[in-house]
Amino acid sequence: MRFAFASSAVTELDFRGFNPSKLKDVAYLFSSSLVGGNGTAYASSKASYNHFRIDTASTPGYLTAA
Repeated sequence: MRFAFASSAVTELDFRGFNPSKLKDVAYLFSSSLVGGNGTAYASSKASYNHFRIDTASTPGYLTAA
């Protein structure tokens, strides 16, 4: 999924039911435009599937719960 949404103007995606554990490469998936609901901003050093989760104080991520 490298660069999948990097140049996109998309502001909302629904990932319900999506299992990110099989992703191999999410580098630049959203590039620098991504900020999770708890304020976690995208960083290239944190581009593994581990950050493809709901952003909370105890588990930083790049997604926001609806």
